[in-house]
Amino acid sequence: MYEEKNQRYGEVRKCVHCGAIIEGLQAKCPACGTEFTGVAANATQMALFEVLRDPKLKDAQKAKLIEAFPIPNTKEDLFEFLASLQAKIDLPRTYADQLVSRFQRKKRRDKEINKAYLIKYQECLNKVAVLFPKDSTFTPYFDFISKGKRIKRNATIVRIIAILVLLSFIISLLIPDYTLTDPKLCEQAIVEAIAHGKTDKAKRIAYNFEKGIKSKWHVMLIQGYLDEGDINKALAEKEVAYAQRLTSADKEAIQQAFYKVYMKNGDYYEAGKYAVVIEDGFSLTNTQYAAYYAYLSECVDIMCQKGQKEEARQFVNKQVNFYDAHASYYVPKQWKMDTVKSKLLNQINNN
Repeated sequence: MYEEKNQRYGEVRKCVHCGAIIEGLQAKCPACGTEFTGVAANATQMALFEVLRDPKLKDAQKAKLIEAFPIPNTKEDLFEFLASLQAKIDLPRTYADQLVSRFQRKKRRDKEINKAYLIKYQECLNKVAVLFPKDSTFTPYFDFISKGKRIKRNATIVRIIAILVLLSFIISLLIPDYTLTDPKLCEQAIVEAIAHGKTDKAKRIAYNFEKGIKSKWHVMLIQGYLDEGDINKALAEKEVAYAQRLTSADKEAIQQAFYKVYMKNGDYYEAGKYAVVIEDGFSLTNTQYAAYYAYLSECVDIMCQKGQKEEARQFVNKQVNFYDAHASYYVPKQWKMDTVKSKLLNQINNN
């Protein structure tokens, strides 16, 4: 014979006031409305914070203890737990607090531990939202974290703006403002820059002039680049200048500048392109024919002095075609191609 024992497992919770059975997560009695508190829960919280004071524990261990700590269910316990967590969370209370460097803050908590407190705090708020959705008692705790995040976000924006302003200020110091409104002052600045071998700077000044770059400034820039030996930049500036309306005097000055450089460098064929200013649709004048002959004669003399008579003859045979290409009914006999060619070949033979 044996006595059969009826074994039951688990814990049945009843309201201390009315005796109604209470489910696990209920924070108040569904029958009489009595709110419950947990003395054991409060004691556990105290024990946790006591353990965290142990100097032997590393930050990572403390963070894991905080994250694994169970969240209480009752209203009073949640309220007290949130208050304890809030005191330990390092969130900015003001914009000034957020803008202060993390290295200058006093008693700033370790980032890893602070993150654990924040996670636990948010978990508590999630539980409050489920158990007490309409309870305004917890409103300050929701406001605390939302305000902290808003301040942190806005402070980050302020930092970014401050950095951009600082960068623009530094750039303004490194790259001076070349914008001038007075044409005389602008031209003076261009002349000074070119005189100091800073034609690029002179170009920025010229192109930043509020009323647009003047025709003669193109001439000055081209001459500046040629003096610096940068023919490519001079040619690029010439293309820009020719696309605009240049005065005849400025166009002739540009031609002469290139002519002198190519002649100096011994590039006689390239120099011929700049010996005479030719306007589209217009016949050449006697002066222009004479100018081109002067160019050919100068080149022949230089070649002959160097003992390059054969090269001089080849040069004449090729370049004299200019007169045939620009021939018209009004060309004087002395500027006919055959006449010019004969004179130049005689010049070579007589040297």
